[in-house]
This record gives sequence, C-alpha cells and structure tokens, in this order.
Amino acid sequence: MVTTRNTNAEDQSEMLRLMEQRMTEMQRKHEEEMAAVRAECLAQIAKSKNGGGGGEQGEGAGERRTPLEEENSSAQAGGKEEGGNKDSRSLVKVEESTTMVPFVREIMEVHISEQFVPPQFKMYDGTSDPTAHVKSFINAMTFRTGCDAIWCRAFSLSLEGEALEWFNSLPVNSIENFKSLGEMFKKQFAAYPVLNVETRYRQVEKVALALLHAARRLRPYFQSHQVVVRTNHPISKVLRKPDLAGRMVVWAVELSEFGLRYEPRGSIKGQHLADFAAELPPAGDDVWNLYVDGASGKKMSGAGIVLEGPNGFLLEHSLLFKFKTSNNQAEYEAPVAGLELAKDMGAKKLICRTDSQLVVGQMNGEFQVKEDHLSKYFHKASALISEFEDANIQHIPREQNARADLLSKLCSGKDKGQLTTVIRQVLLQPSIDCHAITTDATDWRGEIRGLIRKQDDGSPLRPEETKKIARFLLVGDDMYRRGFSTPLLKCISKEEAQYVMDELHNGVCGFHSGQRTLKARILRAGYYWPTMEEDSRVFTKKCLRCQAHANDLRASPHLLHSIAAPWPFSQWGMDIVGPFPVGTAQKKFLLVAVDYFTKWVEAEPLATITAGQVQKFCWKLICRFGLPKMIITDNGRQFIDRKLREFYTNLGIKHITSSVEHPQTNGQVEAVNKTIVAELKRRLGQKKTAWVEELPEVLWGYRCTPHGTTGETPFNLTYGVDAMLPVELGEPSLRRQIEDIALNDQELRVELDTVEERRDRAALRAEACKRMVERRYNSKVRPRDFQEGDLVWRKTGEARRTSSHGKLATNWEGPYRIIAALNNGAYRLARPDGRELPNTWNATHLKYYFS
Repeated sequence: MVTTRNTNAEDQSEMLRLMEQRMTEMQRKHEEEMAAVRAECLAQIAKSKNGGGGGEQGEGAGERRTPLEEENSSAQAGGKEEGGNKDSRSLVKVEESTTMVPFVREIMEVHISEQFVPPQFKMYDGTSDPTAHVKSFINAMTFRTGCDAIWCRAFSLSLEGEALEWFNSLPVNSIENFKSLGEMFKKQFAAYPVLNVETRYRQVEKVALALLHAARRLRPYFQSHQVVVRTNHPISKVLRKPDLAGRMVVWAVELSEFGLRYEPRGSIKGQHLADFAAELPPAGDDVWNLYVDGASGKKMSGAGIVLEGPNGFLLEHSLLFKFKTSNNQAEYEAPVAGLELAKDMGAKKLICRTDSQLVVGQMNGEFQVKEDHLSKYFHKASALISEFEDANIQHIPREQNARADLLSKLCSGKDKGQLTTVIRQVLLQPSIDCHAITTDATDWRGEIRGLIRKQDDGSPLRPEETKKIARFLLVGDDMYRRGFSTPLLKCISKEEAQYVMDELHNGVCGFHSGQRTLKARILRAGYYWPTMEEDSRVFTKKCLRCQAHANDLRASPHLLHSIAAPWPFSQWGMDIVGPFPVGTAQKKFLLVAVDYFTKWVEAEPLATITAGQVQKFCWKLICRFGLPKMIITDNGRQFIDRKLREFYTNLGIKHITSSVEHPQTNGQVEAVNKTIVAELKRRLGQKKTAWVEELPEVLWGYRCTPHGTTGETPFNLTYGVDAMLPVELGEPSLRRQIEDIALNDQELRVELDTVEERRDRAALRAEACKRMVERRYNSKVRPRDFQEGDLVWRKTGEARRTSSHGKLATNWEGPYRIIAALNNGAYRLARPDGRELPNTWNATHLKYYFS
C-alpha cells in the first residue's frame, strides 16, 4: 500500500510539472514577442530623433502614422523627461494588452492551489471524435474541481500533436469560458458526419426505435412476460399522446400489444464508477477500410487496392496479372490480395468494400458458389477473414469505388495523403494453389449417330450395335428415340438437359416437385437422355429452395440415451413452467425440480423468474436434501447466468445444459411438468387463478402416488415409509385402528433397515423400464450422423422466423458447418464466414446441405 501511494504521488507531481512546463514555454514565447515589440518601438524612437522635425513633416504628408508612433515621436521631439516616462508607460500598456494564452484576464487571475492534482487524461491528437474527448475531459475534471477557469487552463494538458498546435494558435482573449472553448474545439475537429437517417432522429425517437427493435426480435418473450422499461426519457408520455403523427403513431400501435410498464431509471452512484469513467474513457476502435476492385480484359487484367488506416494512413496498391483471368476471378483476386495486405499491416478490425455483387453475395452466404475455381477463392478469402478480430465485406456502388477501379487499370485515382504509398506489383500466377480443370464430356449421341450413318451407307454392323440403335432415328440434324409415352422423344445433350430440368423446375411454368414428377414432366415434354432418372434425382436433391422449404424430419436420427442417477438426490432436473393465469401475489410462473432417482418433486410459484430466485430455490433444495452431483437445465437466461455458474462451481455442482430447442435432453422434468399442469387443469375447473393454492395438494398427491418405473412412491423412497393420507382418517385403515406405539417404533426401524433394498429394487425396475422404452424407440430410428466439416441445414424455430413472412417462412435455414461432433447427437455449428454459434444443437434439428 505504501508503494502505491508513493507511485500516485509521483504521478501527481509529474502532472503538475508538465503543467508548469507548458506555462513556462508559453511565458517564454510571450517574452520573445514582447521583446520584438519593444525593439520595434525603440527603432521608431531612434528614427524620430535622427529625422528631425522637418523630416517628420515631410513623412507625415506622405503616410499616416499609428497612435503609438505619434505618441513616441511627440515625446522625443519635446525632449522632456515626462515624455520619456510616457514612452515607458506606452510600452507597459502594450505589454498589458497582450496575453500569453488565449484566455481572458479573469481566467488567468484565478489562483490554482498547490494541492490541486490534475487527473490522467487520454491524449487527443485530432484524429478521433472530439465530442467524446470533451465528455471524457469533463468527467475527469468534475471530481477534481468545479472551477470553470481551471478547466480552461488544464484543457491543453489533454492535447497533443495537431490539436495542441491548434490550441497554441488561438487568438488572444478569444476564450471566455470552457463552454466556448469546447464549442470551438468540436467545430475544429468535427469529422463524423451523419450518414444514417435514423441517427438524425430526436433522442426520444431513438429510444422508441430501440425499444421497437427489441420487441420485434424478442417477440415471444415480450408476449409471455411482463416487460419493465427503465429509462430517463419521457417515452411513456410521448407514445400515449393523442396527437402523435408519422412514424411514432405506427410504433405506438405496434408496442401497445405488449402491455409495457415504464419506470424511471435509477441513478448510478459510486465513486468507483466515477473514477472508472474518468480514468478509462472509451477509446475509438481503429477500424481499417479496404477498397478493392478487379478488372479483366483481352490484353490486360489487374486489381486495385486502397487501404485506409488510422491517423490518415493511406496505402494504394496496384496489381497486374500476367495470367489469363475471367472477370469473376479478377474480382476475387482483389479482396484476397487486400486481406493479405491488411493482415501484414497489423489490422485487427477491417471493413472490405467492393462493387462486385457476386463476391459480396458468396462471402456473406447469399449466393451459392458453383464454379470449382471460385470455390477455392471463396475458401481462401474466408480463411483470411477468420484471422481478423472483426471483419466483414460490404457492397458499394462503382462510383464510390473510383480509386480502386482506377488502380485496377494501373492508374492512380486520388492525390496522395499523409503517409501515402503507391505500390505496383505483378502477379505471375493466381493466388490459389491449384486450378480445377474441367473438360466437356463426350456427347452420348455421337456414337449412335455414327452407327446410324454407317448403317445408311450399307456397312455391316454387329448384332449388339444393331440392337443399340434400333429405337433411334435421325430427322435432319436432330436425333429422336421411339418412346412408349409419346411416339418420338428428342435426344438432347447434358448441357441441354440441364436447361430443360431448370426450366421445368424453376422456370415460369416450373413446379418444385420431386424426382418422379420431374422425370414424368420431362418425358411428357418430349425429351430423352440416358441418365435422365439419376440426373432428376440429383437436381431435385440440390435445389436450395426445395431444401429450405422441405418438411420437418420426424424420425429420430440417433438411438435413445437414458440418464441414470447413482443415489437419491444426486441428480436434479430443473425447468420453468408458464405463464399461468395471474394468481396470488401476481404469481404466474412455476419453477419445478425433480430428483432422477426417487422422482421427488419440488416446485415454487413465482411472479418473475430471475437468476437470483433460481439460486435461492437451489439453496433450499441443498438445505433439505444435501449437495447434488449434477443439475440439468435448458439454456434459459435464468439458468446460465454468470453468478449462478459461480454458485455451482463453489459448491462443486456440475451444471449441464440441454441442446437448443431439444427439451428431450431433460425429459424427466418435462414429463413431470406435463403431469402437474394436467392435474391443475382437472382440479381448478373455471377458477384458473387459484392454481397457487391448489399446487401444494397436487405435489402431495404426486409424492404419494406409486411411480410406474420404480413401483414405489417418491415419499417411500425418500423417507422409507408411506405417508398418512386423509382417506385413512375418513375410513380408518388397519394401522389407524390397531395402533401400538412400541410396535410402531420397532416397525419403523425395520423399514429403515430395508429401505436400501427397496431402493435397489426400484432402481432395477426403472432400468428395465428404460430398456423396454429404448427398444421400442430405437426400432423407429433412421440414423443421420454428421462429420466435422459437413454443411447442414438447421431447422428454423418460431423465435427465429421472420414475422412478416407468416406462413411463407422457410422451415430450414443455412448453410452451417459442423465444427465439432459431441456425444449423443450434439454438434457445434459455425456460419460460412467462420463465426461460431453459441450452445450446442441436436441432430434432430439438422439435415444435410446439398449443393
């Protein structure tokens, strides 16, 4: 602690020394200026003495003198002593009217205490946001002093480079307060023009727009929960005004269905927050801008690259290709070379802009990569993008990419800026390692045509050749085959067959049908080629629209895996049920936990579900039944909270989450939820809001009912005996009629001695039931395994569907790439650009992607 205080004192003294040094430099500059003024005045006095009265009159007739020259001249001409004193007074007057800093006299007269220690500033050099710097400076100075004059005099300590030069060049007496200084500063270094129309909204409109986007994206949560909006803006009053107009009316109507509750936002207190905001102001991200363009011609092909970095850095790069390229290949060569250049320059965050819609569409997953050589470029560019912390490719019009377009034609498109470098390079070979060489397959009709012409010429044919051409004939240059569905079928090549299938499947009169229907339509249209059936199957299998809108796969892709608990209360399953009708104390949710061994159920009704309430519920379970080994939940925000995970870790509890949208992983608690809800429905009748009062009776009945898998009640497996039921009071049972206290104590001890045997017997019976269910389930399994690197479709859940599409929304979305195959059918996915999806996904929601 002593070392820390000494270090802080040294930092404070260093800041004071820096302030004094800058003031001394400005004082020295002022003294030099005053010396020059004093020398000029003395020169004027000497000139007046040497020139005499007549000369002065002659000069006065030809030019106009300044008041200072007239005053000095009259003083020397009179030769009086008071004239010399008057000259001295005039010099003093000049010195007093000149200030060494741009502040007025009132600011400079304010005394700065020796105990004042300026905070540590983030230095500003004129290349980032000036408004953010002013806010950071105000936050830092607010907790040191509130004096406006000290703020003005300390502002230069946060400047360097171009910004400090601007401050030193300010006119004398031009700064009266810190507000005027801040306005001049922001006006001088304003470099952030408004580009998006939404950023020009009023502040309350921006808040309403943000709330609207959140409601659209999280619509299921807004519909099933009471959402509280905490804000310091009067958005509630604005949205409820009767005289709204324009876009605010539409927003208010759309938000009215959710029943939002608005509350004022609480104040943020704490000296540590103030110190954090003052000492660590947000720094602007150094985002690099990359502009690329490719050009291909008969005589020349090339690419242009313009790389813009922080602090005015500009790099212009021109590439000349010595190999033959297509236009698409040249458009890919440009971003590949640009990404490699940006990586070599040390860029971490990058925005690549190009006017090629093909490259942008394929890199962003909107277009499919069909050509083999472009596929290699695509994978190489994707690998380069994954090496940056944040990188994306955007499309811009050609007129906004003029510099790169000119460089692609070996011309410079812009005057050089600061730190500008122009590089011209010649590429002798493509960036990809190898080329995919494709050759046109031999036309299957050529051999048959040759045999037919040979037969027409009278040449003998072998029997197998005669049989081969028996059903074919030539009509002019076209070849036909005698068919069964139609008299003649026109024989077409592979390329023509591709066009026919595409037109019948995707064309104006096309229909997205299956393999058999497509083959039948081809024959009915009068076309034939030998591999028509196989080609129809492959074509329909690769149709992206058919894949995206295909029906859900109901058959399970993996065998059933059961979960076994080694001892009572070692493994709990937890889930949330609701919302229910609002009951007592505004409760509408139910937090349920079930033990996997004894089937004991605990449930607690709640008004809202938070991670803190889940932690309290878990602590109650621990206090009653001991520390569990494992807790299984879904991926709800309440269950994966950071503090809740720390709670599990500190107690040595293993927390397992199920795959997204796959509740079967936690099937035990899902089955209990269904049972509890069904019993509440039967008990309540029309009084649905009384479910909170009925819940304890439902739980009691469940705990005292024998379970089908164990053959015992959860109460018996937990406590070793059966609970006394109310029916035994209305109609006394044998143990109520024959009651012997001594015998009862003895029998209870016997039951406790045999409880372990009953638990073992229940575990064996439960395992037998699981095996029986597994055999029945596995008989309907259709295996569907995926390997690392496979492309897959992912089932589109209700929350991820675009609300405006309605019934026309796609059933599958993708493609995604398998990056890790886990146990029991769980996989980790990533987007085509390499971004990994959170959580795991079960094979039930995946299928192969064909392209």
